[in-house]
Amino acid sequence: VDVRRLERSCQERSRPTVVLDTRGLVDPAGFTDAIATALALPGWVGRTWQALAGYLSDRTRSRLGRRRSWLIGSVIPFALTLVMLWSPPELLDGAMLILWLGAALILWETAATAFWIPYNALGLELSSDHHERTRLFAWRQILSTVGYAASLSLVYLIRTAEAPRDMALATSIGTGLVFGILVV
Repeated sequence: VDVRRLERSCQERSRPTVVLDTRGLVDPAGFTDAIATALALPGWVGRTWQALAGYLSDRTRSRLGRRRSWLIGSVIPFALTLVMLWSPPELLDGAMLILWLGAALILWETAATAFWIPYNALGLELSSDHHERTRLFAWRQILSTVGYAASLSLVYLIRTAEAPRDMALATSIGTGLVFGILVV
């Protein structure tokens, strides 16, 4: 698909269009930058939040620990923005739908960053033993792979459902609940 030709075609028909170019992206910060660029936001939006989340997470003092408080605090925003992304209101279309999804993406990336930055740092703090940390990270990778596979099966369920919108809503709420239970 020639993305630029498709974009011009939509503009000629006065259809609101946002192009999200994800070619060559290999990290979450790059994805946030691509969203910011597609929505004509300042370039600093993407990577600034990750650096700020790391800085704040490193300096958090809580009875739960500096990482766990961020993990628990990110559960509700993460779950809500997941529902926003997968189940936009039916009455939205055109520019309003693009604005909704753009806002949902930015909020989701913000909530996801508030979770992933401390989560990735937590493993290093759980043990001072190199071999124990290696096992810990191996299990984290295995469980992440299982989670990604489960996510793909959910997309299949949504695409093949009789009522895809209803299935997307149920799936996003269910995923948010499971995420919350696993974190807490």
